[in-house]
Amino acid sequence: MFKNGLALVEREATPGASGEFRISDIPKPIHGTLWFIGAADVTARIAVRDVEVEPRYGEVDLQRDLVGRNVTVVLRDMPAPIIGIVRKYAESGEATPVMNYPTFGPTVGNATATKYLVLETSSGESYIDRSLIAHLSVKGTTKTITRRRPVLLLNVPAGENADKPVRIRYLTMGLSWSPSYLVDLVDDNRLTLRQKAIVRNELGPLVDAELKLISGFPNVRFQHVTSPFSPTTSWAEFFAQINNRAAVQSVFLRNSISQQLAIPVSRRVALPVDLGAAPGGSGVDLHYESIGRHSLGKNESLSVPVATGSTDYKRIVEWIVPDTRNPYGRHISQHERNQDPEKYQVDPWDALQFRNPLTIPMTTGPATIMRDGRFNGQTVSYWVSRGEQTTLRVTKSLSIRTLASENEKQGNRDVVYIGGNDFQ
Repeated sequence: MFKNGLALVEREATPGASGEFRISDIPKPIHGTLWFIGAADVTARIAVRDVEVEPRYGEVDLQRDLVGRNVTVVLRDMPAPIIGIVRKYAESGEATPVMNYPTFGPTVGNATATKYLVLETSSGESYIDRSLIAHLSVKGTTKTITRRRPVLLLNVPAGENADKPVRIRYLTMGLSWSPSYLVDLVDDNRLTLRQKAIVRNELGPLVDAELKLISGFPNVRFQHVTSPFSPTTSWAEFFAQINNRAAVQSVFLRNSISQQLAIPVSRRVALPVDLGAAPGGSGVDLHYESIGRHSLGKNESLSVPVATGSTDYKRIVEWIVPDTRNPYGRHISQHERNQDPEKYQVDPWDALQFRNPLTIPMTTGPATIMRDGRFNGQTVSYWVSRGEQTTLRVTKSLSIRTLASENEKQGNRDVVYIGGNDFQ
């Protein structure tokens, strides 16, 4: 799970033999990320099939779902009930009225079929105006109803690998996590750092699934494009998403905000570069952290501890004096300062300086500072590698007075022209 709403999902099954296998839960993958991996050369396609589903209130269609059932219908202002068997309508392509049932609810292709419930009675056929039905009873119970749904069909070819596992792997939206940190000041020199993760599942039911937290800044070029393999995406929608440059830019912006940010430029200049804490190893700069196996229903959330560590810390006063001029030597206007108040604020802060004591990187997230059960402050912790030094602001240093002055050395100034601009 990434922090920007994306998740890398991997599902595995062992067919046991060659043949065609149906998966009713169709993924909605990001374009270019859906792969069927296994020893056998599996092919896949989306088809429409009749599937049995449990009826839900408000979704039962009398004409289609009660076909062949004995029903008793009582009409308003008509005491005598009508008893009969619900008539079956032919599917599309036959001569009788057609009724189509897509996944998002029934739409009827014939006005007569929409208005009337047709029964076979002892005297023939009865066309009952549905708006006049006061009560309808069915003999027996309705445990399942038939719906035409798109399904995913996997074709496993015959051969020695037909009984080998098949994995479906893809990137999709709907499963993500958010970190937070608790800094507990044990005494004047020592602190304990705890990290937890909030996982929210909007993808679908998870049963004993292994969950891994991914920290890093991945490049997902087609995050805004749904694969044309998805039954909910038409070619027109696919090409519109591909050509949407604004969406590409907003995806990059969302990544910049929600993924692991570096320390802001306004604070980098005051901090020394810590080369001794550079992460080692090979591969891309992503970190995977398993939090075990969990079962989580759709729209359910999970809070789980991730890591704990202790280390020494120092109390410092952090005071960063911002520039008063831009690179061209012009004074920075108040309007520009208001656009980025954190960059141009001049107040000193009480801060904690320590090295990341966890065995994993600290990713960008809120950090709460406590001492003896008392709240001290909350700030943002930016990306910190293992063993790297960081500074967390706690409160403004209201008891400390500061004064910044800027003096220009007097003398003649030579004018230098660079790139069409003149500088003194």
